[in-house]
Amino acid sequence: MENFRDSELWIKATELTRDIFYLSNMFGDDTLSDILRNSCMDLLAEIMQHFVWHDISKEELNANGILNRIETQILIAKGQHYLSSDEIRNFSKTIDELRSFCPKMTEHFF
Repeated sequence: MENFRDSELWIKATELTRDIFYLSNMFGDDTLSDILRNSCMDLLAEIMQHFVWHDISKEELNANGILNRIETQILIAKGQHYLSSDEIRNFSKTIDELRSFCPKMTEHFF
């Protein structure tokens, strides 16, 4: 693959980030919004770094830990009634799809 931005992983991660940025504007908690947005940016940075630096020394992209953080923060937002059940389901589906890429990063990029 010539450009990581063409990968399904990158596209899904940017869609997740876009949706979280949009929906977190409606949260009544700026701290939770900031933490969730920062986690999304960490995810994108990890994907980019893995591709750009060809960091194949790692067996697995560190995205799983970041995805766990995002999922936990989404569940906190649910507990605060900031997100609907449908939004939670959509986020969970996207996060599960992103997790499916993590063990096989080199297959998707190289």
